[in-house]
Amino acid sequence: MADWQEAKDSLEGLGKKWLVNITDLFSTLLDKKSEVAGIEFSMQTAEEFGAKVAGSPWILVNFTMEPFSECFLLFQKRDAAVMVDLIIGGDGRVPSLDFSELHLSILEESASQIIKSFTTALSAEMGSTFVSEIKQTVESDFSQMSFTRVAQMRFTFTVEDLIEGEFSFLLDGDVVENYFKTGAAEEPAPEPEKPAPKAEAPAPARAAAPAARAKKPPPRSVEEQLEAEEAAEEEYEEAPVRRRRRPRPAPRPVAPRRPKIIEEEYDEEYAEEEEYDEEEPTYQRLALQPVSRRSPSSRFPGLDFLMDINVKVTAVLGKTEIFLRDLLEMGVGSVIQLDKFESEPVELMVNNKLVARGEIVVVDEKFGVKITETISDLERVLRG
Repeated sequence: MADWQEAKDSLEGLGKKWLVNITDLFSTLLDKKSEVAGIEFSMQTAEEFGAKVAGSPWILVNFTMEPFSECFLLFQKRDAAVMVDLIIGGDGRVPSLDFSELHLSILEESASQIIKSFTTALSAEMGSTFVSEIKQTVESDFSQMSFTRVAQMRFTFTVEDLIEGEFSFLLDGDVVENYFKTGAAEEPAPEPEKPAPKAEAPAPARAAAPAARAKKPPPRSVEEQLEAEEAAEEEYEEAPVRRRRRPRPAPRPVAPRRPKIIEEEYDEEYAEEEEYDEEEPTYQRLALQPVSRRSPSSRFPGLDFLMDINVKVTAVLGKTEIFLRDLLEMGVGSVIQLDKFESEPVELMVNNKLVARGEIVVVDEKFGVKITETISDLERVLRG
C-alpha cells in the first residue's frame, strides 16, 4: 500500500487547496452560503464500498477523466434534490425526490462545473493535463462501476440550514495506484548542463615584417632635419618643369545654363498659367427630378429571379421572461402576461428581422395585420 500512501498524500494536498474554490463554486451555484470542509481518503474493495452505500438512495454522475479513465461523482439523493430546487428558484425546504429528466439535466450541468473545477486543480497539482467528459447521470445504479478497488475522495459540505451532507469522487484504485507507481506525477528530470563554450584561441600574430623594413633609421638632430628639408627644396626648384607633378585642383561644377529661347518660351507658358489661375470659377445649379415609386423589379434590377422565393413572416404580439419554476408549474388555463399594451402595434418580422408595425384585423375569419408603419433602412441597420 506504499503506492496508495503516496497517492493519498498527493490527493490530500490537492483536496486542501481545492476547498476554497469548491466552496465559492457551491455558494455561486446555489445562491446560498455554503462550506466544504472535511476531507477523507480511502482505498477499499468493490465489495466493501458496495456494503457501505447499500440501503441509501444516491445520485451517480458517470464521467471520464484521462488518464484515470472511468470516474464517478456521488451525491446523496436528498442533497441533490435540495440543490436542484435551489437552482430553479425554490427555497429548498420541501424538495421533490422524483427526479425527472429536467431535474437530472440541471444536476448534470452543476456536476459538470464541479468536475471541471476539480480537473483544473488536479492538472495544476500533478503537472499534467486532465480532460473530463460527462457520460450520464443515474439514480443508485452502481452496476456500471467495474472497479475491483475503489479510491474514494469524500467531502462533507453544508448549505446554510438546508444541507449537511457529503459528496465523493470515485476513481479506479488500481489505475490511481499504477499512475503514482510509474512516476507519472514525478517532476521532470533536470536538463543536463550544456558544456561551457571553448575559449577561442587568440588569432596568430602577423608575421614579422622583414628585417630590412622593420629596421628604422637612427634618429637625427633638429639641425640635420632642417638641412635635409632645405636640400630637398633646392633640388625641386632646379629640376626640369616636366618632372614637377604638383596636383591640379579639381574643376568646379558649373550649373547647366538653359538656352535663351527655352527660357522665353517657359516664361510665356508660365504667364498663361498665371492668367488662367486668376479666372474665377463659374457654378451652375442642377435641377433634380423627383423620384417616382417603382415596382420591386425596377427598384432592384437584376434580382428578378429572386422574387419568387418564400420568406417567413411572423406577427409578434409581445414577449416576456419567466422563472423556470413558473414554467414547470404551468398548466391548462395558465395566463402569461406579455410586455405590450393593448393599444400598442404588433411587430411584423420577416425571417426574424423587423420590417413593419401594424394592427390586428380579421380577414375572412382569419387574423391579419394592417401595416401602419414601415421600418426605414437606417433603423433596420441600427437594429442589426
